[in-house]
Amino acid sequence: MKKDFSFNKKHPILFNLLLIAITFFVICYCALVAADIFTEHGKMQEVPDVKGKTIAEAREIIESEGLKCVISDSVYNKNFNPGCVIEQSPKGLSLVKSKRTIYLTVSPFNPRTALFPRVKDMSQRQGTSLLKGAGFSNITIQTTPSRYVGLIVGVTVNGKEIEPGTKTPLSAKVVLLVGEAPVMNDSIGQSDEAESIDESLI
Repeated sequence: MKKDFSFNKKHPILFNLLLIAITFFVICYCALVAADIFTEHGKMQEVPDVKGKTIAEAREIIESEGLKCVISDSVYNKNFNPGCVIEQSPKGLSLVKSKRTIYLTVSPFNPRTALFPRVKDMSQRQGTSLLKGAGFSNITIQTTPSRYVGLIVGVTVNGKEIEPGTKTPLSAKVVLLVGEAPVMNDSIGQSDEAESIDESLI
């Protein structure tokens, strides 16, 4: 009888392992090809620049390009009208894959507010620090003759006096009226000199 020297007969275990390896590589290759087709690998498109557009305008422009958009954050910015796009990611004119999601940062319709702290009768440095810590940044200092130099003797918000604890937009214009040494006449004695606030003790 003729001997059968075929590989699969002589080394069945090695033959089966070889078949498994070949099958594995074929499956991986087909999966990669299918993934490329599904994700449109290599197909890029330009992101429209929607900075400064309203939310509705930005959404319409982005979706018309086959992309998606999501509002990821809202940040107050005095240079933008409420409901407008301040930033976008990825940025406008950059290249992305089709169906990519564009994340938008918009200006809120209602400005952020905080309770206005009591700063009257504080030193200028302490009051300014307290206001900035609360989120107020539009702070102006005005001086007025006073016996107490460096002390806050009055406060206005957007041109009006308000009570401490009032809910106030963080973008409001805050004016601190701070005391300065009055102009002294020669006839006035040393006892009437301005009292200076030692801020290092406050």
